[in-house]
Amino acid sequence: MFRAIVISAEPYRDQWILDNLSRKIDLDYCLCVGDQQIPNDKINYLDFNKIIFGGYDHYINWHEIPPLDENLIEKMSACESLLFRVMDDEFAFDPVRGFQQSRLPYLKHLRYWNWFLDEYKINLVINFAVPHLVYDHVIYELCKFKAIRFLCLMPTHICGMFSWIEDWEESAVNIYIKYQQLVQDSSELEIEFSKLTQAHYDRQIGNPKPTPTYMESSAYKDYIQTNLKKMYDIFEYTNDLNFIKNLESQVNQINRVLSFKQLLINLLLPRKPQPSDHKGSFWETVSAKLKEPDFWLRLLTLDVWLIRRLKNRWILGLRKEQEKLESQRREILLNLERLELFGFYNKKAVEPDLSSKYIYVALHFQPEATTMPLAGAFANQLLIVQLLAYCVPNDVLIYVKDHPSQDIRCRSIKFYQEIINIPNVRLIPRNYDTFTLTDHALAVATATGTVGWEALFKGKPVLMFGHYVYQYAPGVLQISTLEDCQKAIHKIIYENFKPDPHQLKLFLKALDETCFLLNLNFYYEGIVPMPVAQTMNNLTDSIGQYLAQFSSGSVDATNSSASILKSAPKS
Repeated sequence: MFRAIVISAEPYRDQWILDNLSRKIDLDYCLCVGDQQIPNDKINYLDFNKIIFGGYDHYINWHEIPPLDENLIEKMSACESLLFRVMDDEFAFDPVRGFQQSRLPYLKHLRYWNWFLDEYKINLVINFAVPHLVYDHVIYELCKFKAIRFLCLMPTHICGMFSWIEDWEESAVNIYIKYQQLVQDSSELEIEFSKLTQAHYDRQIGNPKPTPTYMESSAYKDYIQTNLKKMYDIFEYTNDLNFIKNLESQVNQINRVLSFKQLLINLLLPRKPQPSDHKGSFWETVSAKLKEPDFWLRLLTLDVWLIRRLKNRWILGLRKEQEKLESQRREILLNLERLELFGFYNKKAVEPDLSSKYIYVALHFQPEATTMPLAGAFANQLLIVQLLAYCVPNDVLIYVKDHPSQDIRCRSIKFYQEIINIPNVRLIPRNYDTFTLTDHALAVATATGTVGWEALFKGKPVLMFGHYVYQYAPGVLQISTLEDCQKAIHKIIYENFKPDPHQLKLFLKALDETCFLLNLNFYYEGIVPMPVAQTMNNLTDSIGQYLAQFSSGSVDATNSSASILKSAPKS
């Protein structure tokens, strides 16, 4: 009997899943955390938009639930440390409010969910993404602490193919188990793929530049046109001093107009009449009023009852104009920041010498779940560069290229300066072809990125500094310590370590047999031709099948695969 929390933010998906979930598993209680009320009397509902910043006051009286104690706070300290990195990326730490005030939302999340999991005897949580916000990561860590099953929906690098995971550090254990079984039976196995996987394999093997399929979809191109075109266009002017001066001039002009409009508003605002201490006859009072400066100021600014309504309408118009100008100023200032930051990048970037021995580091777009939480401490990608630069021999360079869509968030001149200060590190132009860099590299280093997956099919070893589905693939060397990195570099340079093509096909076969197809992302339209009804059925079926396979009928069996992983060799 399951008492579950379902975390989602897609109303059409929530309704379908919650209508069908009780038919797939024995569901006694269900709370949905979403962004739209579900019309279902059997489902309890929590508004994602209210709780994301700790707004639980709508649902609970804090005086009626247990407060936090030192024991729990200390045991959750690792979670708190990680979440402050998330908050720094997503919402920015507020130095004015200070550490303790910025910490309050986290403590509210911790207190509420610690109480809720116990009070409602929750034994299953289903999240349709890897926990990467503050509240869902608190739930995730509390579930690990309390031995409660927590299922995350994890996409693979084959568009439309997904897997359930329970621990983002161990990732898709079921794929690893299946892969090991296939390796043992491979002598008698004829490897055949599904249509989707075969197309993916052919694309990786036969295309020298296998751009991810979703990037060729019209939906993705529309997204780029709508959301990123302005940023891409501004990059063309990083070295155009006249363009930069023109933007600065526009900001100064807007500032002057804003100041003038604010002056008008201040003059038009109703002035409160000052109380008078004068007592006398009517004419004496009038005479005293005429001598007061405030009376003449109110008269000059037309602060009289008959035209106050017209003034208010004028003030409202001026404030709307101010908002529009403020928006224009913010956009221009953002572009000036972009020009400064990426102008610095362009000046420091150098054309790569492809004949040199080098390891290619492709930086992730941030902020995203692919690094936070999936890269752990290596979400600060400078740590990856420093570790590699320290471990490689003197004749090996580190080529670092930033993601072409990266904006100014999570980047700074200091970040790039720290990279280029390392003697054997070179910054590569953002628009340089990533496939060319992979083709000539000794190895590719990434946290969890597609660039690593693509490199395996090109016969290149991968240094993975994070946790993702393909961490168990042949040719991947997972790095968490200095010793891991030193051993991996030694294997690559002195033992000619490379991925085995046959075993890579076996890993693809393991993906094929353990994962399931969904059309959840609008980028997949045309790639995964599947109606919504079938997608929702596949999703709910997969939950039931996964729980049946790994629970043996009991949700308490949370460590069913732990012993297998302990003996798992690093490639």
